[in-house]
Amino acid sequence: MSSPGGWAAPGQSPSQPEPGPRPPQPPHPAAPPHTSSEAGGPPAVPPAAGPAQPPPSAGPGLPPPTITYQPGVIPFRPLGLGDIYGAAFKIIKGNPAATVGTALIIALIALIPTTPLGLWVARQGSSDWLDPTAPVDESAGADVILVTAGQYIPTIAGSLATVALAGFIAYVTGQAVLGRKVKLPEAWRGTRPHLLRVIGVSLLVSLVVFLVAAAFLTPGIALMIVGLTGGDDGLVIGGLVTLLGLGLLLIPTLLFLWTKFAFVGPAVVLERAGIGPSIRRSWQLTRFPGFWRLLGIRLLTTILLSVIAQILVIPLTLALTAAILVGGIGPDGLVTMQVVIGALVTLISAAATTPVTATVDTLLYVDQRMRTEALDVHLLQTVEGRAPLPWQPAPDPLARSAA
Repeated sequence: MSSPGGWAAPGQSPSQPEPGPRPPQPPHPAAPPHTSSEAGGPPAVPPAAGPAQPPPSAGPGLPPPTITYQPGVIPFRPLGLGDIYGAAFKIIKGNPAATVGTALIIALIALIPTTPLGLWVARQGSSDWLDPTAPVDESAGADVILVTAGQYIPTIAGSLATVALAGFIAYVTGQAVLGRKVKLPEAWRGTRPHLLRVIGVSLLVSLVVFLVAAAFLTPGIALMIVGLTGGDDGLVIGGLVTLLGLGLLLIPTLLFLWTKFAFVGPAVVLERAGIGPSIRRSWQLTRFPGFWRLLGIRLLTTILLSVIAQILVIPLTLALTAAILVGGIGPDGLVTMQVVIGALVTLISAAATTPVTATVDTLLYVDQRMRTEALDVHLLQTVEGRAPLPWQPAPDPLARSAA
């Protein structure tokens, strides 16, 4: 038996008190200095309490859950397909004026002057070849070329306008990754210094693609022309076979170039690269084996958006078909309607699909840099104040004037 003072009977240890209520204990002394994390000191070091246990949310045999930092539309880690598509629609929804609004403005700027020009060119050729009752003369071929060229003038102008739009979207997407919403004036200030380079590199890429396509298709077309001119059916058949064979080889070649040049716009806008360096940068970031993933995601995105664009265009197509069936529109009116509908289709495509494709391309650019250059680590260091921003926002003219 032990006494309250700590005395114990022979054969009994003082560390084994009798059961029963214990008197209140005095408060514990303050923790030693090395366990405090206040006043900017080192983090608290808890005393050892046996082997480490997983957090309660982790199941048996499962690793503890990882925490990913996400100040913007994407987490700072390599992205999956769902991350990319979800972030793309978040960016468009959160910045409608700087994405869809910019697409509409740029497309209208391109289409307002070129649609009347296309109508004028189309009307230079006779539309009698559209009338099945009219006789076919020697000038029918030239008329077809003029009418077709007039129809495609607005489409080509709209396609060139989307080149500039890709630069705007790249800037908006880059800022959304950092957690910033961008309004239209800032998007203009951030893209304007790079706009000429964006247009220049896009025209250069288009020229390269055109020359490659011409190199594949010219031999077969030349053989067919020579055969038709000389009345040699063997050359015509040989030219047709050559054209089909080289055309099949052209498809993977164009897909290869389409993927290798995918990041020229983001490289110009976000890295402020020149025309040549942006092409080299895009070529570097699309190396194998990541090439196949980029090609698959871009193909899937293009197919899905093409289906959506066709759905949006169906009412216009039905209206044209109804006008033809009713017979209330003559050949001249039909040419006019085709040019106008082509311009409207280009406008709808620019507003509905181009912002999505440009956003997905920029997100793929960021994802590829995370996978190959540890951009996610750089972004985390930026959040912690240990590294500069990977791309800078546009300067605020009001703040600059106030300073």
